[in-house]
Amino acid sequence: MEEVWKEVPGYEGLYQVSNLGRVKSLSRIVKKSDGVTQRRSERIVKQSNSRGYKVFKFRNEQGVKTIRVHRVVAELFLEKPIGNMVVNHKDGDKSNNIYTNLEWVTQKENVRHAVEMGRMDQRKKRVVCAKVNGEFVREFESITKAVEWLKGNINPKARKSPISACCKNKKHYNTAYGFKWYAKN
Repeated sequence: MEEVWKEVPGYEGLYQVSNLGRVKSLSRIVKKSDGVTQRRSERIVKQSNSRGYKVFKFRNEQGVKTIRVHRVVAELFLEKPIGNMVVNHKDGDKSNNIYTNLEWVTQKENVRHAVEMGRMDQRKKRVVCAKVNGEFVREFESITKAVEWLKGNINPKARKSPISACCKNKKHYNTAYGFKWYAKN
């Protein structure tokens, strides 16, 4: 497959991304913090890994922004349908950013694909609700069911994410909606 390079929007003259998922820093003169100017040669840059995704820190006059490479490849080499779409890796390998391995899908389709590829556990996890003092209140078959109960009885604006954070023992979430929440194995 022939490698094709395109300018990264917002970073024209600085970076290009290829249809094979590689990132290139273009030749340019940069002014270092000590005021000395330096010529930088064009080069293929090393990408970092973030939760399995290839990312790169793009720098311009506005600052530094970490961007997932697959997203840039899809935006440059695939026609994006109208709507709120996400990029899916067809083979399930989050580091394989060749444009033929990418496709625009809905979030729901992306989750379904992850479950089919064995990358996401579809099982619902039971959750236990307890008072702050530890006294048992109720058990639910899922966080969704807990939120339904909360919306009908405690808080009509209840959401899943605070309960999920409690169940995962995230550091700023000891309670949610006045209760302690625990995942049940």
